Amino acid sequence: MKKTIVLVLAIICSVKVCAQGFSGSGSKAYRNTLINYISENQRVKNNKEFYQKVNGTVFVQKNFIVGRVNDAKDLVKYKYNAYNDQILINDNNGEKYFNLLKGIGNKIQSINAKINETYIVFKDVSASKNQFFKHEYSTPGEKPASLLVKQKVVYLKGKQATNSYQSSTKPKFDRLSDQFFISLDDKNALEVPKSKKQFIALFGENKKEIKAFMKEKRASHKKKNGLIEILKYYKTM
Repeated sequence: MKKTIVLVLAIICSVKVCAQGFSGSGSKAYRNTLINYISENQRVKNNKEFYQKVNGTVFVQKNFIVGRVNDAKDLVKYKYNAYNDQILINDNNGEKYFNLLKGIGNKIQSINAKINETYIVFKDVSASKNQFFKHEYSTPGEKPASLLVKQKVVYLKGKQATNSYQSSTKPKFDRLSDQFFISLDDKNALEVPKSKKQFIALFGENKKEIKAFMKEKRASHKKKNGLIEILKYYKTM
């Protein structure tokens, strides 16, 4: 009888250990929370050979970063794929990959104070779809106003030499300049236009006050610090 009990306990312990997927405690509560936010990514291994033939990288981060998804208790490892606009999450064994789902408000935040980065899902109004944005600044309190950055990588085709005087070029992934966005409702991301007039129009009924403030403080909508000043002022209105 004792041998039977010991054997049953051993089987239960083995199952429990195998069920642990990600870094952290592998608790049931953690997995139940995380499963609402992720989906398995099969393309990483399938596309590995293709990526190896292309110069550059689709990722913003060189290495996986330890972070937390929304309110999940335990931690995961992630990278941001700026080509496909995906947060890639790696399991504890490095064998499976998952994507963070693009539900508005879903976020992942690094736990490293030196890195201090957060990616959040907003609806890109101009593109009419949900996308990940790097969070730069938010005004605290009831009246939301956030400064966001859109990071993007594009694929450039290679070129075959047509004669002996030319050199062939390999295809490559090229990182574009970051683009500023603002959100005034914690849901929709509005691209910051180059035109000052078009930027001021984003504030609707408060556009006259914003225009006067920008003129008085010489706050530029083309610079990060200027945008933060404007959003701080908007918060007081």
